[in-house]
Amino acid sequence: MLMPTVSKSAGQRKLRQQVVEEIRAKLLKDRAELANGRGGIMDAGGDFGKDLGDHSVVSLSQDLLFQKAQTATEQIRAIDETIARIDDGTFGICAECGGPIPVKRLQAVRTAQCCCECQGRREGLARRR
Repeated sequence: MLMPTVSKSAGQRKLRQQVVEEIRAKLLKDRAELANGRGGIMDAGGDFGKDLGDHSVVSLSQDLLFQKAQTATEQIRAIDETIARIDDGTFGICAECGGPIPVKRLQAVRTAQCCCECQGRREGLARRR
């Protein structure tokens, strides 16, 4: 009995598609957790009394909560952009050089837009500014 042969590239494409679907599921889970947490962040604060020291603690707490909410919003935006790249077929393609982004990098940094080499150049340029 002859077994059907599957070309290596077809097998690799199937594996890559499976990995992409796993990444999509993790992104959607991350997004839901961030969205739920963000609502709680914005509701926090409360009334801590009339003492001036209490007000400064409240002000500091609100600043920290605002920063945390802002970070969550940025992460949600990155997740939404990544899901859009998955949908349009550009996920895993470096935004700088157009080359492939290694699967291991995509698994480690699900919202990666660049391959390691291009990301290194981006970070190097940012440090020089």
